[in-house]
Amino acid sequence: MRSNASFTEKWSSRHAEKYRFNYRETYPPLRIQLIVHVPAGVYQHSSKQREHFNGVKMTNLRKELEKCKHPNSRKTKALGKKARRQNNKHKVRLGHAIKSNLTGEKLSWFLAHIDEERTEPLSPQELEDLIELYLTRFDEELEQINLKQSIGKHRANQHAARKDVITITLEKERNEFRTGGLELVNLCDPLKFKMLRDWDGSALSVQHLKLDLVSHNMLQRLKAQLESKEATSEQMDT
Repeated sequence: MRSNASFTEKWSSRHAEKYRFNYRETYPPLRIQLIVHVPAGVYQHSSKQREHFNGVKMTNLRKELEKCKHPNSRKTKALGKKARRQNNKHKVRLGHAIKSNLTGEKLSWFLAHIDEERTEPLSPQELEDLIELYLTRFDEELEQINLKQSIGKHRANQHAARKDVITITLEKERNEFRTGGLELVNLCDPLKFKMLRDWDGSALSVQHLKLDLVSHNMLQRLKAQLESKEATSEQMDT
């Protein structure tokens, strides 16, 4: 008569490979590769924040998953749910970081194209001209790409991906400026102009700046208000 121990040993050796659980295949870690152009020396993050951008630390969770013996156990499902929740939180944090970087790069461009000694806000016409200049910031790079593509047949598709990204970005920004508005600091406001002047260039402090949707229609309204004020002041003087 066979003993229960021998039967259990045979069953375990026969079905161990079938029910072996590999947590790396069932719950692969989130891997995101993102390239964002950030001007050197404009704004930087601390080492702790860079760890959040590179990936969420899941060392303890992986160790617990390695101890699980079956992929359909309650503990394995609970740990998998926890891993997915951490991955979703990481995606949200990464999205906020990307938006802060892009907004900081945009604001740094406008700040670099304003005279350092200027203390008064811009007029609506000056802000409109500055935005039009901002929308042409990639013209020189596009000319270089078109020149390289026109040299020979084998270079027709060279830098095509970069050209498509620039074209889509500029088209999106032009549509935003003509319709809803670009997310930007209203440089016609004295208080907001001073806040941008005092900005330290850090992506973390971008959230403390008051951003507005600056559109073409908004600037036209500001021009009309400014002209009406000047007209009334001239009438009062006469």
